[in-house]
Amino acid sequence: RTYPAHGARGLANIKSPLVSAVLPGVQYHHEKWDGSGYPDGLSGDGIPLLGRLLGVADFLDALTSARAYHPAMSLDEVVKLVAEGAGVHFDPEIADAVARLHARGELNVE
Repeated sequence: RTYPAHGARGLANIKSPLVSAVLPGVQYHHEKWDGSGYPDGLSGDGIPLLGRLLGVADFLDALTSARAYHPAMSLDEVVKLVAEGAGVHFDPEIADAVARLHARGELNVE
């Protein structure tokens, strides 16, 4: 639960405007829309936009990739989970955008 903040602190040592711009995404990609995430328990629009975007991207990648502890799920299954988590785990607008992209065949996780 502390690795997002540790990662952001480590990256902050890189003196680059581009790296500085992504730090909120790194630090807050495990925050949840309802405030139940970590590291700071931020909620809703209080979560930086990049954190909300990367949180969904990380979720899509984690579940559609085979890992030592679980097989890969289909993109259809994961998009359904994102939709079910809208307003609880994920920003509803981002979840809706994911569903729309998927319906148009424009969501690629490879």
